[in-house]
Amino acid sequence: MLLFITLGCLLPAFSQTHDSIIKKMMTMRKLAPSDILYNSAELIPKLYNEGKKDTINDIIDYYERNYGNEFMLDIYVVLISIKNRTFRETLPDKSTIITDKVKASSDSEYYKNEIIGILDWYRQNNTIKTDSVHYSEDTRNVYGVYFDFVKSLSADLLKIPDLQPQEKILCTYFAYPSDSVLKEMYKPAYNDTRLQKALKKDNEKYNKISGLHLTLNTGLWMPQQNLKILGNHPYMGWSVGGRWNKFSADLTLNFSFLRAPHHYKVLVDTMAYTTNYFSGGYYGFDLGYELFRLKRHELDILAGLAYSEIDPFNSLTTSNNDLSNFSLSSYNFNIGLGYKFYYRLQKVVKKEKDTEKTNSYFSLELKYNFNQYDNPGGTNLSGNCWTVAFVWGGFHQKLKGNNLFLK
Repeated sequence: MLLFITLGCLLPAFSQTHDSIIKKMMTMRKLAPSDILYNSAELIPKLYNEGKKDTINDIIDYYERNYGNEFMLDIYVVLISIKNRTFRETLPDKSTIITDKVKASSDSEYYKNEIIGILDWYRQNNTIKTDSVHYSEDTRNVYGVYFDFVKSLSADLLKIPDLQPQEKILCTYFAYPSDSVLKEMYKPAYNDTRLQKALKKDNEKYNKISGLHLTLNTGLWMPQQNLKILGNHPYMGWSVGGRWNKFSADLTLNFSFLRAPHHYKVLVDTMAYTTNYFSGGYYGFDLGYELFRLKRHELDILAGLAYSEIDPFNSLTTSNNDLSNFSLSSYNFNIGLGYKFYYRLQKVVKKEKDTEKTNSYFSLELKYNFNQYDNPGGTNLSGNCWTVAFVWGGFHQKLKGNNLFLK
């Protein structure tokens, strides 16, 4: 009996010793930035309510020294600087908040470059508490408490009677986040502030139309002068290129078809042939420039340089290689006007690390084309032509970083 009692006492001690040995054999996971932020979101509201603001400062200082600035923590820093009356439209002078190792000048540059990112991050994440689609219940609860704390602190700061306009609008936005609050920053009270300048710069980026350009084209080729004998012909094609602010450049392929209404003569290796077959090609480099744009409407000036050709014989049904390989060619210089209607304007899709912006349109384009088709020994085909095109196109752009893009 004594033996069993002794073993009963020793076994738990042996098990605990054995567990400690096993634990020492294990490699402990290194803390990731996300782990620190998760814990910070849980700790900051508690520590603030307990009056342990120095501990909060130590946490933020630790994170920034090891990982750099973080929008979630920057919001707290901004609000505390407003409370301490040290806010100078820098992200603020941390020498009065955290440590004297970080200079105000660097904070000023950070604020100037990242205030839009801070506001956009808050706009995207402040409703995390109710977002059960993307976040677990535990994450929603922890970060939800942090955002509730930010909103409550911001609302309390609004009671300070002598807030500067920038301070008041930031506290209002963090307390009651909405785009309507952000749009208040366009008012004269915020003229010449970094906040308004950053917002206007962001809005300019939003309004500019740039990016990869793709189109599908259909239209009518309408010859003039002697070339008129070939008659009008429909055409189809596509373009691919890009747009930079108001300027666009594209590579274009168009193909016209249907037989000519009249027969015409061509000379191939000293032999004359009469045909009414017609197949045309346009291989061009097209340019465009926005003259003006009003909301969804845009007027462009157009120009292009191309190689054009006409095939008088059907290469699929002609067994004679000389005829199937024969074509009439010409340079093509064209100029004209285009009208665009954007049926999808500035469609923005937020991604994890960038923003995708799409603009889709229908366009009507009228061009005058200068040609010179040489047909020695055959029908005189000198003359130019008009083209009218209906275009379905769009621009797709990826923008790095954070953007508010207020409409």
